[in-house]
Amino acid sequence: MVDQIRKRLSDLSSRLASVGRVRLLVSLVVVLFFAWLVSPVFHALVMALYVNWPFFLVVVVGTVLGAYLWSIGDRDPAKIVAVVAAIAALAYLFVSAPLRDLRYLDSIEAEEIEEMPDTTGLRFLPYDVAARFGLNTQDEPTLVLGDFEPLDNGEGGIDWVAPREPNGLWNSVVNNQDGAVVIRPDGSAETLDQEFKRGEGMALYRNVGWQLKRERFFAQHTNQYYVLDGEELLGVVPYISYGFSFPVMVPRWGGVLVVHPDGEIEDLSPEEATKDGRFEGERLYPEDLARKVGDVWKYRNGYWNTWFAHKGEAQIPQIDPPEVQNTLDEQPATSQGTSTNQMPFLIPTADEPQWFLAAEPYGRSFSMYQGIYVDGHSGEVAYFKPDAGSALIGVNKALDYAKAAFPNYQWGQNAVILEPRPVVKDETLYWMATITNADRAGVNQTVMVNASKQGEVTVLETYEEVEAFVEGENTGETVNVEGGTILGTSEEPSGTPGIEVPEEQPAQSDDRVGSQEAPGDVSEMSDEELIKIISEAANELESRKEE
Repeated sequence: MVDQIRKRLSDLSSRLASVGRVRLLVSLVVVLFFAWLVSPVFHALVMALYVNWPFFLVVVVGTVLGAYLWSIGDRDPAKIVAVVAAIAALAYLFVSAPLRDLRYLDSIEAEEIEEMPDTTGLRFLPYDVAARFGLNTQDEPTLVLGDFEPLDNGEGGIDWVAPREPNGLWNSVVNNQDGAVVIRPDGSAETLDQEFKRGEGMALYRNVGWQLKRERFFAQHTNQYYVLDGEELLGVVPYISYGFSFPVMVPRWGGVLVVHPDGEIEDLSPEEATKDGRFEGERLYPEDLARKVGDVWKYRNGYWNTWFAHKGEAQIPQIDPPEVQNTLDEQPATSQGTSTNQMPFLIPTADEPQWFLAAEPYGRSFSMYQGIYVDGHSGEVAYFKPDAGSALIGVNKALDYAKAAFPNYQWGQNAVILEPRPVVKDETLYWMATITNADRAGVNQTVMVNASKQGEVTVLETYEEVEAFVEGENTGETVNVEGGTILGTSEEPSGTPGIEVPEEQPAQSDDRVGSQEAPGDVSEMSDEELIKIISEAANELESRKEE
């Protein structure tokens, strides 16, 4: 068999010699140049091959070797090679994901902290509301806003920033990205005008994504966000690279690409980026890797423990969408939610912004088992584990309590509640969530759910009240839904039904979502709602006659 392989290689060499080495070399250069020219188009495919190259290597080697043996008549060895290659490939498919997670977990040095740090800043606007505010302020028809990204504003709050991209195919070909829009915590918008030579939303090679792939091809680029360096607006793109740890490729923080308006791109290592004065205290660590920390957290007590014993196993829950309630049969840590913005949440702290994840214990539990902090600047990981028996409620149960405080709201239809993020006040954990209408047109109310006291909900009406609460003042109205206290009703039941969230409402209206003061437009009510109104009105008239 070895002699036959040598003969075939000799024949191939003779054929190549007949073509001519110069012509072959020129053809090879042309092909390579064309491949480089269009390489960004195939970036996703190449990355899939790159990250899973052991699998594809087994498939290719097994196929080629099996086909060769079959062609020369060694059919039994060919069958053996095919079977072995198939088994190896299938085994890799099953074990590669957990092995990759275990290898990534090994790279994490997590420090346990004794208590959750007190909240010194405020993430007031959830993603959905900030995005709506941004769309409301965009008044240039040739531009459209791209994806919003959170950013610590250095003033104890979180801003949301989005690029102003060319709108439509024609504009993407002939026009450039024109700076970005920043949405402040109070809902105000600031436009940063600066034209980018290589920007978001621009066509083909003019697109910044195309250039980023040229700069760092074998990497996963995260969403671009923006910071001001003096008068210059800089695009910041943290990226994820991969290293081989037998038998898988393991993700790691590769560095940060910095995009200048003139098209220049800097490639900074993690060490260079964290020490760069332009990005002092800024978010740099990739959000995807922060989420990855939470995803691999369940393996901290070993792979087999995760599959069988589940001792000390923690999982990151999906935050339920407004229209979904967990049933008793669901496992909150594994149920599939479709909220627009899932954990981790970027929260401001006294030092640097932190990516925060709240973990729940494996199984049917609604408590917070551990709080995980990933430093948004350096990527350092810390975690807090409450004392046994502390019974801190988790994120989805907090949303349930918040909804229970307003039983007359049409949750998931006209009223929605978003993003339970942590607020620590006097060593007490609260889950802060935002109530808004179906269009996410503003912040109608902010609720603080006490994680230590089952059912205690504080309702705050304005941004100033939320600031005061975080700073230590006892503001807002506090109720206990487990004790039977709810909002939106009087002590004696009223005959007027609860009319839920209006379709449009300003950001800080004094009227609550779902106020019962006005009956609303009966033409928009369902038959069941009209029957309920008539029935309650009739009962009220009967009770008045008896009096």
